[in-house]
Amino acid sequence: MDRTYGAAQADYSTAVRGRPAPYTKAAVLADLADLIRTLQPREIYVTSEADTHRDHQAAFRAIERAVHAGAN
Repeated sequence: MDRTYGAAQADYSTAVRGRPAPYTKAAVLADLADLIRTLQPREIYVTSEADTHRDHQAAFRAIERAVHAGAN
């Protein structure tokens, strides 16, 4: 796959923008930042920065970057 998709329902990018997003770091960060700006959550729960699992580290970093991007 080279773009987002939704099996049971439209993926976020398609639902919001009318087209799937590419599978890229920039697209993930843009979608996360957009969600944070739109939903304005009071709390966001994510794995710990100290977690050594690579997927968990990636999730933490993505959310951290998106929070900063969403604040701007």
